[in-house]
Amino acid sequence: MFEQLKKCKTDQRKGRSIPVAGLLILAVLLSAASGLYAGVALVPQQAPYVTITTTIYTTTTSWTTSIIWSTVTTVVYGVWTTVQYTTSTSTVTVTPRTAKTVAANGNARISTAQFKFGGASGLFDGNGDYLSTPDSADWAFGSADFTIDFWVRFNSLPAVRSAIYCQFVDWDHEIVLALENIGGTYYWAFLDWEAAYVVYLRATTTPSRNTWYHVAVVRQGVANWFIFLDGVSLGASVVAGSASASVTDLTASLSVGAEPAIRYFDGWLDDFRVSKGVARWTSNFTPPTSAYTNDANTVLLLHMDGADGSTTFIDDVTSG
Repeated sequence: MFEQLKKCKTDQRKGRSIPVAGLLILAVLLSAASGLYAGVALVPQQAPYVTITTTIYTTTTSWTTSIIWSTVTTVVYGVWTTVQYTTSTSTVTVTPRTAKTVAANGNARISTAQFKFGGASGLFDGNGDYLSTPDSADWAFGSADFTIDFWVRFNSLPAVRSAIYCQFVDWDHEIVLALENIGGTYYWAFLDWEAAYVVYLRATTTPSRNTWYHVAVVRQGVANWFIFLDGVSLGASVVAGSASASVTDLTASLSVGAEPAIRYFDGWLDDFRVSKGVARWTSNFTPPTSAYTNDANTVLLLHMDGADGSTTFIDDVTSG
């Protein structure tokens, strides 16, 4: 019974709405025995529920369909898609996700000397280098699932802390994912500090210089936290605050490679990704063997590719 009912091509202009005509006629034609059709979003009607199959054309001219049940709003590969149902018409409103602006600070630049994928990576010299992108609702994780993962190679190991992901307002308000050195013991850590720990997650590790590692910090459900190194869980534990706490929504830009003005990462980063609304791994896994492509949950994707020495870093959430 699965079939395509209607194709809708979006206008290249952002926010253009496209009528999907004849939904009531289509609903009548559907078999009561089936009740479901593959589609972009669920349209609530009298039982059985009916879904509309729509081909969404993005601004990059690629397209996909997605089966999502029980919601009237969903995301299809980076495109917010809303089906609004009335007694006579429905509308599919498509708003393409836009790439974030990423600024290189200090001497942060593209390097072809080291990389995991794509022939280049981001190079940071530990002395004022970092990337920044403006504050966004995409960093407001709350109590929902999220994943931050990346490839990292250290040129030198930190004396105190080497931040990879950071939102910093002041020393009483910050969120950090970092490699920490506490009395000579190294930890991968994620912390939300608001004059006291909201949550402080960490796991011991024994890093080496000049070695590529895949690191992933994952939250799943209300109180499940994971730190993976090369696909293996490090057995992370919450040592302060609460595992069930809501991550604070700070009003601050996102920094990659620094706690600005004091602590800076010295090494290389590749395929840095922030995913909202999904716990990508909750058990041991094989680390990625190729560069990431974007999907519905990717809110920041830095492949860090380009010409050697370039200071242009591109968010690839719209292009894969």
